[in-house]
Amino acid sequence: MEQSLSELIAISRAFGSDIRLVWAGGGNISVKTGDGAMFIKASGTELGQMTRRRGWRKVNIENVRRLLDNLLERKAGADNIKTGLLNACCDGLPDAGMPSIETFFHSLLGRCVIHLHPMILLPYLCSKTGQKRLRQILPANMDFHWIAFRGLGVVTAGQIRNCISRKRLDLAQTNIFFLSNHGIIVSGPSAAGAAKIIQKILTACRKNMPPSKQIKLHAVKKKTLQIAAMIQSCCEQMCSSFENRKTVLIAPLYTPGGIPPAKQWFHGVITPEELTYLGAGIVWLEKPDRNGIRKAMHAHFHRTGLWPKAFFIPRHGLFISEKEENLSMYQKVFAQYLQIRASAMRLGGLKPLSSKYLLGEGL
Repeated sequence: MEQSLSELIAISRAFGSDIRLVWAGGGNISVKTGDGAMFIKASGTELGQMTRRRGWRKVNIENVRRLLDNLLERKAGADNIKTGLLNACCDGLPDAGMPSIETFFHSLLGRCVIHLHPMILLPYLCSKTGQKRLRQILPANMDFHWIAFRGLGVVTAGQIRNCISRKRLDLAQTNIFFLSNHGIIVSGPSAAGAAKIIQKILTACRKNMPPSKQIKLHAVKKKTLQIAAMIQSCCEQMCSSFENRKTVLIAPLYTPGGIPPAKQWFHGVITPEELTYLGAGIVWLEKPDRNGIRKAMHAHFHRTGLWPKAFFIPRHGLFISEKEENLSMYQKVFAQYLQIRASAMRLGGLKPLSSKYLLGEGL
């Protein structure tokens, strides 16, 4: 048990410290103990902040699988997920929080399971030709399984269970899963081995990605400050949660070859994280006046149910509105998401998520 927990903490802190691989509460890692239990990241915690005292739960694998069976067979509903996962915990820590919502697919796979959302991989996963491109750039002996996005949590676990059964996967060996519009899962006998596989995949993706160059903008400082003030004012008027936020311009920005962003780059939501943390994506704003800002915000809210946090304005750049203590992180993430969208367009076209699959609680 001690070895499994130590492995979990070490690999979680290693991957969780790099915002290009996972950020905020995203991603999850697990290590099984060999006696029917599994250590896994706790829901809502950050991988990079895990310690021996917090950030993880220990669960009974058979109880998790039994809960999954009941959920997939509709013998239990979404309101049973939290209670069921908490009841599956066997660590004697009543106040440690719920295990990750992705505990279900971890329970089905090998001894160590790593699930990340690498920024360099997302353009492939969010592109219409991503699966084909990955087959071309990865070594022939690095086979993988492609999982189309249909939802999170229980839904993903059901898809992976079907894949295991259909392909008769050997779970004692390394298995790679690419989750369309979502991330990567590597399952294997050791954390170190799974980590090496991930690094090889990311290296191949990086080598085959068009080089990024800085976008040439024609922003004037005085006008930029005026636009930021207008966005801030409109956000505060339309949503009370924006009152304690600050609106800033992100600079510099990079895209493949330094090509300027186009309106079609910003169509739809491309990842679950974009919906959960990023206000359902970046809004293209042709005319940066009060009326144009309000119209764009209303249209975005009507389409997604969320108020936007980011606006791209041609010739001026990318503006974000966020709490001051989070600004540094969100500036990096939104700038990276601009690159993801640009690169996915270059790789064969953007593949947004279908709204019918963006449901709560993994059902």
